[in-house]
Amino acid sequence: MLNGHNRTDQAQELLWQYRTLTEVMPQIVWTARPDGSIDYVNNKWFEFTGLDFENLKQFGWQPALHPDDIDQVALKWRESLNSGQTFEAEMRFRRLDGVYHWHLVRALPLRDHTGAIAKWCGTNTDINDQKSHIEDLEQRIIEDPAKMKQGLAPLPKSVFADRYVIDGILTTGGMGNIYRARHIHMGRVVAIKILHSFLHGNLKLAKQFQQEAEAAASLIHPNIVTVFDFGISKTGQPFLVMDYIEGNSLEYIINTENHMAVQRVLRLFIRVCDGLQEAHSRGVVHCDIKPGNIMVGRRDGREWPKIVDFGIARINPRDLSLEQKRTMDFSVAGSPRYMSPEQCIGGTVDERTDVYSLACVMYECLTGRPVFDDITVYELFNKHVNYPPKEFNKVRPDLKLPAAVEQLLFEMLEKSPEKRVQSAQEVRRRLMVIYRQLAAPS
Repeated sequence: MLNGHNRTDQAQELLWQYRTLTEVMPQIVWTARPDGSIDYVNNKWFEFTGLDFENLKQFGWQPALHPDDIDQVALKWRESLNSGQTFEAEMRFRRLDGVYHWHLVRALPLRDHTGAIAKWCGTNTDINDQKSHIEDLEQRIIEDPAKMKQGLAPLPKSVFADRYVIDGILTTGGMGNIYRARHIHMGRVVAIKILHSFLHGNLKLAKQFQQEAEAAASLIHPNIVTVFDFGISKTGQPFLVMDYIEGNSLEYIINTENHMAVQRVLRLFIRVCDGLQEAHSRGVVHCDIKPGNIMVGRRDGREWPKIVDFGIARINPRDLSLEQKRTMDFSVAGSPRYMSPEQCIGGTVDERTDVYSLACVMYECLTGRPVFDDITVYELFNKHVNYPPKEFNKVRPDLKLPAAVEQLLFEMLEKSPEKRVQSAQEVRRRLMVIYRQLAAPS
């Protein structure tokens, strides 16, 4: 399914992935109205403090905040409200056991089309928990990157789950290794994703791994990776078996070629839209569309893209009632370069989230540059929420990219989902129109 050609430094890659994981999965996500009153908070707040939402609405953070921090925090908060500048402060919150924990609290102003602040969107991250988690992972990697694959990882030529002969490792990701293997009886070449052994005790990630299997297995489409099998081996390793794709990811292609020709991009993404629309029609939102999750193989002599990795997909998000959405545990997840504004602020996701991410990927394929440059995760969130993308002629004036493509991408990159192109099907239709126009003789 994947290859390891672009894994030049495994230790650095793993370290980056886990830094990202710990930064973009905060314990508490909340939103506030322009006057500062809280109007939403996820389940982590109630688990952490034991205080209910009515108490929070009436008194704000004060019941859980350390008395010595209240005045200083209130002053900083008023300054941010008055200036419209990002809020960031460290403060102590009381847990259920009565012990105060230091939190890093951050909030971004989300503006409407007039530029006025419509809502404040914030996160609380337990500093000690995050610091110890990062340090533990960093230490494992620094001591020996191979430790990430030790334990029960299968060896080449060994038989896995009684029916697959392992050929070798293809690549290493945040949740698991992916191996090339062959079915003993059928001879079919497959890719097997096996959860890292050191994550087996993490029930949340194990559930996420299972969700990937459920989401992908429900989708049968030529432009979506096919999942054949899911289970737990006799040695306790969660695994899923899928298509082996002989080819490269868009990430590798961009890194190797710098940028891609317009008509090539259009041909590929017309088919990517086909796969994405199939997922959306079945109530599955991918939530992590990025160059590394679009593999390009070959079919009938042509380049053929497939969407992979449904590890953080949301299934039937629109089937949830408003009350269910309010009480559902939510964590911000995704790849910061390609996350939609609503993902960045902990909002509700639907198929328009994938449309935004798809535009980020297309922009990078065409220009060789991301929509927003790599900076800190938090600053990337701020850019996605508040800043427009740069025009093609300012980013790559040498390429003379078509205005029609830029217009479509900018409509897909609208901050408000309601203003965005509404479906992958509509994106496909417009890509087809542009492709035919470019292909027509002048």
